[in-house]
Amino acid sequence: MKLVKYFLFKTINFIKYYFLAIAVVLFVSLCVFASYCEEMGESIFFVFDCCNLTDVEYTAVLQDKPGGNAKVDIVEYLTFDIHTISKDYPIKELWRELPEDTVDGLRTSYNVKSVTQILDDGTQVPYSQASHMYWEDYDYNYTSTRYWYHSKGTGRYPDNDESLLIYIPWTHKGKLKFKIEYSMNYAALKYNDCSELYLSMYSGPTIRKLKSYRADILIPNDIMPSTYNVYTMGTSKKIPYTKSLSTNPGYTTFTIDLKKSDLKFHKNDEYIEFCLLAFGEDKHIFTKYAPRNDYTYDDALAECIEEDEYYANLSGRSNLYKICLLAVSILLSGLVVSSAERKYKKARNEYTFYEPYEDYQDFSSIPSKADPLFVSQLVFMKKPFDKIMEKGDEYSAVLLSLIRKGYVTLIKRNSYSDWSEENTIVQLTQTDTIYSMPNGSTPTFKVIDSFTKMELEPLCTSERLYLELLERHIKTDFTNSLPLTDLGYCIANDYEYTQAFVEDMKQKPMMENGVIGKYFQQVDYNVLRNKFLISAKFNLFLSLFFIVVVNFISSFTILHLGFGAYTLLGLAFLWKYYYLTIKSNDVVLFTQFGVNEQAKWVGLFNYLNNDAEIKDADFSDLRLWENYLIYATAFGLSKKILKTIQLNSLRININNSRLLYSRSHIHSHYHHRINRSFGSNIHHFSTGGSYGGGRRRWRRWRRSLKNNKNRIIIEKEIVYTISFLFNYIL
Repeated sequence: MKLVKYFLFKTINFIKYYFLAIAVVLFVSLCVFASYCEEMGESIFFVFDCCNLTDVEYTAVLQDKPGGNAKVDIVEYLTFDIHTISKDYPIKELWRELPEDTVDGLRTSYNVKSVTQILDDGTQVPYSQASHMYWEDYDYNYTSTRYWYHSKGTGRYPDNDESLLIYIPWTHKGKLKFKIEYSMNYAALKYNDCSELYLSMYSGPTIRKLKSYRADILIPNDIMPSTYNVYTMGTSKKIPYTKSLSTNPGYTTFTIDLKKSDLKFHKNDEYIEFCLLAFGEDKHIFTKYAPRNDYTYDDALAECIEEDEYYANLSGRSNLYKICLLAVSILLSGLVVSSAERKYKKARNEYTFYEPYEDYQDFSSIPSKADPLFVSQLVFMKKPFDKIMEKGDEYSAVLLSLIRKGYVTLIKRNSYSDWSEENTIVQLTQTDTIYSMPNGSTPTFKVIDSFTKMELEPLCTSERLYLELLERHIKTDFTNSLPLTDLGYCIANDYEYTQAFVEDMKQKPMMENGVIGKYFQQVDYNVLRNKFLISAKFNLFLSLFFIVVVNFISSFTILHLGFGAYTLLGLAFLWKYYYLTIKSNDVVLFTQFGVNEQAKWVGLFNYLNNDAEIKDADFSDLRLWENYLIYATAFGLSKKILKTIQLNSLRININNSRLLYSRSHIHSHYHHRINRSFGSNIHHFSTGGSYGGGRRRWRRWRRSLKNNKNRIIIEKEIVYTISFLFNYIL
C-alpha cells in the first residue's frame, strides 16, 4: 500500500508539473488514433459503435465454363445490428466490404446481381440498383431508400475499397437481414502442375464484430478432383471444416461453421479464407476454361503447398513461438532478479557498512539540534517511499525555525484582516555580533538582539543561507522590513543569486552537517547510492518499455502479447527498480555515529506519523512542540502536528511561544492550501521559475552568452513572489 501511495503521489505531481506537455501528447495521440480508426474502418467512438454486421451465411458454387472467368456464384445472408443513441440519429446506409486481392497478375473482381431484404415474417423485399453512389447529404432522403450500389473502388490494391452499399429506410434500432447474390471472378487459378481454388470470404477489422459465420463451398462432382489438399486460414486458431457428399446432391460440400467463441482475431489474422489445391491426373479438372495468369505454364505445386501450409498453420506456429518466448522471458526474469541481489552483495563486500546499535521503531525525543533540511534528507535516505510531500516543505521548516529563534518576525499591515500576501510584512531582527578570543584560544562569537540584548541561538547551515537571502533584499530598507509583495518582486528580479541559493540549499546542509559533522565516512559518501539509483531508474525505464511499448508493437505481429512474456520481464525490471531503490539507502557510507543518529531521526519520523502515539505526548514541554512542528514540516507531516497543537493549545500554553501563539500565521485557515502550492512551485523555480502568492504572473528573462562563433539566447521563466519562502503566512 505504501508503494502504491508513493507512485500515485508521484504520478499526480508529474501530471501537475507537466500538464501542458501531457495535454499536447494526449491531443496528438488522439489525432493519430482517430486517423488509425478511420484507416481501419472503425469509429473513434467504437464503444458507441451503432451498426455492425454480426451474422453471415455464405454459400459459394464453383463454375468452370467457357468465358466464365473461373468464377464462383455466391449467395449470402447478412444480419446487421443497428442501435443508435436515439431516433434523431438514424442509420441510412449499410455496406458489405468485398475482399479483393491480386494473385499472380489476376485481380479479384465482383458482379453483384441482386439485393433483397428479408423481413421478420419472411417477406422478401427486393431492392433496386441505384444509378450512382450516394455522396452528398441531399442524396439521402426518404424517397431514395431500398436501393443498392456496387462500388468498384479505386482498382488499386491494397487501397481498393470495393464494396456493396445498401440504402435502407432510415432506422435507429433493430436487426435487418439481407440476401445478396453476386459472383466472384478469378477465384480459380491454373498452373502447369496444379490448380487452386482460392476464396477470400471475409477480411478487414469489421470481422471482429461477427457473432457467427457459416460458409458452404459447393464443387460439382463432375469437376471435383480426386487428389487435393484443403486449407482454411484466418482467426487466432485453426479453422475446422467438414466435407459432405450428401448435404447437396450432385456437389461435394465443404462447410465452415464458426460461433462467437471461434471468432477470435489478432491484427495479422483478420480474415477467413478457403483454399483447395488440386494436383495429380485431374489437376486441371475445374480450371479447363480458367484465364491465364502470370505463371499458368510454370510448375507451382511445391510453392503453393509451402505457402498454404504456412498460413494454415500460422496460429499453431504462433503459439509455439510464444511458448518459446515465454520460456526465454522466465529465464531472463530470473537473471534480472538475481542480478539485483548480486549487485547489492558486491557493494556490501567492497565497503564497510555499520548497523545502528538500536533500531528505534518510535523515538519521541528530539535527537539533536540538527539542521531541518539535513534531517529531512537523512530520514528519506532510509524511507524513500514515505516521502509523500511537496517539494519545499523543508524550506518551510527552515522559516519556522528562524521565527522560533527570533531572527525573523511576520506581522500584519492591518491587524483586523487575515494573513495574505498584501497584508504581510517581513521583518528582520536587528542583531549585533560579539566576538571573543579568551587567552588566545579559538575565537567565538555570539549574536544578540540589539533591542532586548538577549542572546539568540546559533544558526544551522540552511537557516544561515535563508537569512542571507532575506538580508540581501530587506536590509536595503532602513526599517529592516519589507512587504511580502515587494520582497517577492526583489527576489524574482535577482535571478542568479536566488538560483544559487536553491543550489546551495541542496548541497551545503549535507556537506557541512553530514561530512564535517562526521555522519559519513568520506566526502563522496553517496557514490554507491547514486549508482544504485541510476540503475534503478534505468530498470524502471526498461519496465515501462517492455510493458507498454514492446507489448504494443508485438500485438501487431504473430507473437501478439507472447502469453505475457513481455509483461513478466517488465515486472522483473520493476521489481529490480524497487529493490535497488530500497537497498540504495543501505549503501550510504555512514560512520557508526551517523547510522546511530539516522536511526533516531527515523524513529522520530515514525513517532510523528503515528496518530495514536502523538496523542499521548508530553503537552507541558512547549519547546518540544515547537521542534515537533519544525521537524514535522520538514517530513511533510505538519498538518497532523498542527491539528494536535490546536486541539491541545491550552495544555501546551502556545501563547508563550513566538512560533505557536494564537495569532500566528500558522493558525490561518489558508495555511495548508498555500503550503501545498508553495511546494510545487519551489520545484518550478529550481528548474527556471518561481511562484508568487495566490496568483500567477510570468515574466521572461533573457540572458546572452557570447563566444567567438555564436550568440545563445536563454529564456528563463520566473514567477513574481516569494511564497516559496513564506508558505505559512497565507
